[in-house]
Amino acid sequence: MKSLSIILALSLCGSSASAQVVGAKLQASGLTCAMCARSVYKNLESLPFVDSVDTDLEQSAFVMTFKDGSTVDADQIRKRVEDAGFSVASLELKASLPSKVPGSDGHLTLSGRTYHILSGSGTGIEGKASLRVVDKSFLPTKEEKKYAGMSTAACFRTGHSGGKCCEASGIPAGQRVYHLSL
Repeated sequence: MKSLSIILALSLCGSSASAQVVGAKLQASGLTCAMCARSVYKNLESLPFVDSVDTDLEQSAFVMTFKDGSTVDADQIRKRVEDAGFSVASLELKASLPSKVPGSDGHLTLSGRTYHILSGSGTGIEGKASLRVVDKSFLPTKEEKKYAGMSTAACFRTGHSGGKCCEASGIPAGQRVYHLSL
């Protein structure tokens, strides 16, 4: 009976999936040559949650896969690009969502981080999803202004939870919140 309980517990743990970021596509601005791309590549590859990095020189893009179950930190990704002397023009996260998550103006937790959905279908999404990070440091200025006009949420201006929307979702004050477009 005890072994049956253990087997049942293990099977339940194995079947309970959580929402997680499994990869990303990053476009860097300012790359002019293969040596520039190599510098960004090496910096991204050294992140502890990155499993692999592929380079697309034509699009100045880097496609990353993340280690299973790791905590993905978009700010660390951005910092590594900036440390190489460039900036992030776009960061699109690839996520695996086992259950429906909120649409516009909802919050979700992915790979240990909190996200606020600024724009989307309004009805929620599930399954494999592409989620574009639309915070100030992840977009060109012109695009950032477009997204800034979509939200009056305090967390969008500061990047940290605060205000009615975050409080209503139970997010502790001062926590880093990333903003997404679906």
